[in-house]
Amino acid sequence: MSVIASGNNERFISLINEKIVLDCPGFRCVSVNQTGDVTLSWVPPADPSNTFNSYHIFSSTNINGPYTEIDSIFNYHITSYTHVGANANNHTLYYFLETRSDSSISLPSDTLQTIYLSVVNSMTGTAELIWNPIHDPDLSTSTGWYHIYREYPTGIWNLIDSTQLLKYSDTVNFCNTLLNYYVGISDESGCISTSNIDGDLFQDINAPSTPNIDSVSVNPASGNSVIGWNASPSGDTEGYIIYENENGIWVPIDTVMGGTVTYYENNLPNWSDPSSSSLSYSVASFDSCKNTSPISNFQNTILLSNRLDICGGEISLNWSSYINMPNNVNGYKIYVKENNGSFTLAGINSSSTSSFIYSPINPFSVYVFYVQAFNSDNTITSSSNPDTVFAYSPDLPQFVYLQHASVKNNSYVELKILIDTSGYTSNCKILRADSTGIYNEIGNVSPSSNSNIILYNDMTAMVNEQSYCYKVILTDSCGNELMESNPGCTILLSAIAEKNMINTLTWNEYSEWLGNVSEYNIYRSVNDVWGTNPIATLSPGTTSYSEDVSSYISSNGNFKYYIEALEGTGNPYLCTDSSFSNVAEATQPPLFFIPNAFAPNGYNKIFIPQTVFVDAQDYQFTVYNRWGQIVFETTDLHTGWDGTFEGELLPLGVYVYHFQYKNSEGNTIEKRGTVTLIR
Repeated sequence: MSVIASGNNERFISLINEKIVLDCPGFRCVSVNQTGDVTLSWVPPADPSNTFNSYHIFSSTNINGPYTEIDSIFNYHITSYTHVGANANNHTLYYFLETRSDSSISLPSDTLQTIYLSVVNSMTGTAELIWNPIHDPDLSTSTGWYHIYREYPTGIWNLIDSTQLLKYSDTVNFCNTLLNYYVGISDESGCISTSNIDGDLFQDINAPSTPNIDSVSVNPASGNSVIGWNASPSGDTEGYIIYENENGIWVPIDTVMGGTVTYYENNLPNWSDPSSSSLSYSVASFDSCKNTSPISNFQNTILLSNRLDICGGEISLNWSSYINMPNNVNGYKIYVKENNGSFTLAGINSSSTSSFIYSPINPFSVYVFYVQAFNSDNTITSSSNPDTVFAYSPDLPQFVYLQHASVKNNSYVELKILIDTSGYTSNCKILRADSTGIYNEIGNVSPSSNSNIILYNDMTAMVNEQSYCYKVILTDSCGNELMESNPGCTILLSAIAEKNMINTLTWNEYSEWLGNVSEYNIYRSVNDVWGTNPIATLSPGTTSYSEDVSSYISSNGNFKYYIEALEGTGNPYLCTDSSFSNVAEATQPPLFFIPNAFAPNGYNKIFIPQTVFVDAQDYQFTVYNRWGQIVFETTDLHTGWDGTFEGELLPLGVYVYHFQYKNSEGNTIEKRGTVTLIR
């Protein structure tokens, strides 16, 4: 409905009673420019009889008037007018229009009010905008939506929002900045009513919105952590702070400038390595006033590790679960490439399974794996660190050689093993066969990285009872047997003391050297004193030897022997070795003769026992008279009684003797009897 000042009613009524030919203009828009001038826009009325005379423009500062005609326009086709000097940037104004024809004046148009915008600085980080409508909403031909424009930076106007209300609160995201605003509303005719411009100097005290991390991955090319997020919607966001969790503390590690940046790769030197641990990251935004948002939700890198089972021909993959993925983790994709090939999908796991078995594998191939988490709608993914596996298959050893099986200290067997260290050996199995000829595993030993020689002592061997044969089997880390050595059989020596003062030795030959046996050396001890040189050197194939020991009758009769076998030439490994037998004993029985009479002045002048193989160390010889008095005693095997006592000749008669010694077994032997002293 038109709003008409009450003082003009009579004139309007009188004009209505006249013949009316033309309607009033279709008054649509009032727009305030920067200087406060007001531009009016209208739609001309229909004029089929061509009776148009003029448009008349009326204005007032009060809706109830009085209204003043400010101008007339005599061109039918002019549809806009600018009220210069209206000063509408300080207050609101009201306008209506009339059309005059040759014989009539139209009814007044709708009364439109200029939009007066008031911007209030709340001092709490918002601009509060309030304005009035341009006319009665019931008669409005506008779209009903007010568009809010803001000037930032200076000279640049941007539409920031639209509303059907007569107020608007704008959150200020600028630091110490002059902000200006105006509002506008469109009419269906195409014109726009705009308000005055109003503004203030604003200070942003609000932190920008918190960005949301959407993924944390590892760059497979560089191995660095990569963080992605949604940009903060706050208009004055200047950049982002990247945080990493260190032992439960969020530590800022870097700053990224640019409000639209949504990607960061952590290539800082000496920082955390996503291939050694799962790393958690978060992001915060900051504005031009250095206001910082709270840190975002955190997400973590996926840590992938492997275990190679070369024996089973498979690679076991394990990884840490991904946390806080938008729309939740739906599963994991496992990718692999072999050598210089391309990545292919190896499998897909559910979100609850963080392990995968990859098989079969090819020896000597290099495999690279990574795991990719994906969410329920497949819009977000996160990749793990790349994990490289070399499916090594070590070179096999070319030989193993049992250099000797030798009796040591007459108590155990020492094995000396030569292995090829250019190949990989995990373990050496030691096998032994006794007189049954059946080999059984008795132990194992691991090769040394510092030597190609392995020594193994068989402490359970009964070296004086039987000969043992040994061999060595090399195995790899999977327990597979790689190769077997030559056998080596110990020398078992036996010795027998014959009654004719002959010691007879017998033994088995040493076997099996690749260079064969070149000779046997025999070593002997008398009274536990070993000679430094062999008593005999015998040709290979000899397995017995006899020695006449009659020249050693003054000894205790205990003889010990051992055999040394020497390896001959022709060994392909360019080594010569030796093997020793056990120590065998031959004990000649002691012999003695004691006369029953002697004549100090005759042929048999000294009374002395005649001994063979008697131990002089424990020898004792004593003579008593008839009253039990000792008249002679000695511990010297070669000293006898001359029939005197304390330098005086003893009389003819019968005397008692006591003869005592220890045999080679350590047993005490005693002999008692009588001897007749003849004068």
